[in-house]
Amino acid sequence: SIGLVWNTTDNLFNPKKGEVISLVVDQAGVIWGGKFNFYKMTAEAKKYFDIGWETVFASRLKLGLGDAIGAGENLPLFERFYAGGEKSVRGYGRRRLGPLSTDNDPLGGLSLLEGSLELRRPIWKEFNGALFIDFGQVSKRAFDVPVGNLRFSSGFGVSYATPVGPLRLDVGFPFRPPRGDKPWQIHFS
Repeated sequence: SIGLVWNTTDNLFNPKKGEVISLVVDQAGVIWGGKFNFYKMTAEAKKYFDIGWETVFASRLKLGLGDAIGAGENLPLFERFYAGGEKSVRGYGRRRLGPLSTDNDPLGGLSLLEGSLELRRPIWKEFNGALFIDFGQVSKRAFDVPVGNLRFSSGFGVSYATPVGPLRLDVGFPFRPPRGDKPWQIHFS
């Protein structure tokens, strides 16, 4: 595994301007020993704009691509891409966005696209509020970026700034929830 991060934000915990760009490449297989043989690449870009009136516009875009080398079993379930949850598409439960089995369990995928648009603003003292729209999807096929099948959610959040980082509570509403899921999700981080 190797990764690079470029960060020009003005604050690690609550950025108001700047950007973060990251790239992570993972490879496992017979060259290094082990049971599995696969590769994964994940790129993510975040941009923050101070738009005035103490309001910040935050955006995020993430792309993940991976594949097994040889047989499909060479990419285990725990290394596949998943979407949904607190740092993903917040209107969906953890790993609930993307392909599901006939038993309604997440299958993961080989291609991932997700992003977010968010407005953040102070509410009172150390409390901040946010409004967001998230999107994303996972494809079971390699190099099949699922642009035409994106799912969306929107919601709001509140955070409290502590000396060791923010505590955050988000409530998200998927536009089309998966079968059997609630029409809303709560995420705490």
